[in-house]
Amino acid sequence: MTTASILERPFVRFGREITGDPAAAFRREWLVTNGLGGYASGSLMGPATRRYHGLLVAALAPPVERTVVVQGSLEWLVDATGGERIALSTHEFGDGTIDPAGYRNVQSFELDGALPVWRFGIGDVVIERRLWMPADRNATWIAFRLVQGERPVEIEFTPLVTWRDFHSLATPSQAPDVEVAGPELVVRFGGDLPTLRVVARHGSATRADTRFRDFLHREETARGLDDRSDAFAVGSIRIALRAGETAAVLLSIEPDPARDLAGGPDASLARARDRQIDLLERAGAVDAEPAVQQLVLAADQFLVERRPAARTVIAGYHWFNDWGRDTMIALPGLTLATGRLDEGAAILRSFAPHVRDGLLPNNFPDSGDAEPAYNTVDASLWYVVAVGRHLEATGDTALLAELLPVVREIVDRHIEGTRFGIEMDPADGLLRAGEPGLQLTWM
Repeated sequence: MTTASILERPFVRFGREITGDPAAAFRREWLVTNGLGGYASGSLMGPATRRYHGLLVAALAPPVERTVVVQGSLEWLVDATGGERIALSTHEFGDGTIDPAGYRNVQSFELDGALPVWRFGIGDVVIERRLWMPADRNATWIAFRLVQGERPVEIEFTPLVTWRDFHSLATPSQAPDVEVAGPELVVRFGGDLPTLRVVARHGSATRADTRFRDFLHREETARGLDDRSDAFAVGSIRIALRAGETAAVLLSIEPDPARDLAGGPDASLARARDRQIDLLERAGAVDAEPAVQQLVLAADQFLVERRPAARTVIAGYHWFNDWGRDTMIALPGLTLATGRLDEGAAILRSFAPHVRDGLLPNNFPDSGDAEPAYNTVDASLWYVVAVGRHLEATGDTALLAELLPVVREIVDRHIEGTRFGIEMDPADGLLRAGEPGLQLTWM
């Protein structure tokens, strides 16, 4: 196998047996990340089945303060000659209605490396839809390519906008302010919140002001939680599409969206695919089995920035942030096995200043300026193990010398005793720990 095997012959692929079966398509989810803790994610079928789903879930204080900015979209294929509109998107509402029902037109779904690709078939027209996020940017590209079809068509794209913490389904009561600027929708949420820009370089934009109510999030129903949300249709963008051409929409809250627009979607996609190839090469996985290559790319989704100048590990998508125990258990697989030795060292360094009384943080809060929690009996010990495994794999004695005072503090405080009743029992050398009302481990 070569690198091309996973990028050109996808390891993950579903045909109509899955895409045409709502029950099967609802259960399967896709995820794209940006290296900041932000992401885009949804069900294979289309609807946001979780409160955490969205086309742009931005990390405002990377990797936390994750905010659903664009919950979904309405997407239509429009016959430019006859005006017929065919649904590409799918949504589910609280009364059980599925409308539109674009899933009926999906021929296949596959991963281009780690990037989701849908293929729609409508008569003699075949449309490919592809989604990715530029690295280290709170932005999402959604691209459409006319794979087959002779008559001119257009894509009509309507973003469904909100501004809510990703743990909440509370939609703002007031619609955002919307301005049309050429092929761009400029969406302002008020105050000092970032501005959302929805841009298609060769499209035309029109403003709208419609509140869609009662979207159903069925996975929240299954969890016994509140399960309905609203979103605002702030306008639409029309893009003409000819055979073999690609047209795309950029969703961005970056202050300089022109940086992502430079070179257009083709250049941005090329950078995203080149990055995947680089990850496989760094891991020595160019000739590995496709399943191994897929795991290498999946590992990348968990390595993120903790700004202003640190690296960390997301403990799990969608709702977890960075946790000390999870990070240290996973670190050898995420960094040593993938050839990302410098990042492994950076993560070990990033956690060292946060050690208090010999304890590594249990987890970092969702708020970027809040203090971490230390209620864990084993995260610090996993830190010592991770330092040891990094040393064994790299021989990096300089890093060991740098971190040795922290390692000694951890060992000494666990012997002498520290918070939460954590101390070594002198009778047998084992740790004992516990305070009423606190969970210190699941190990």
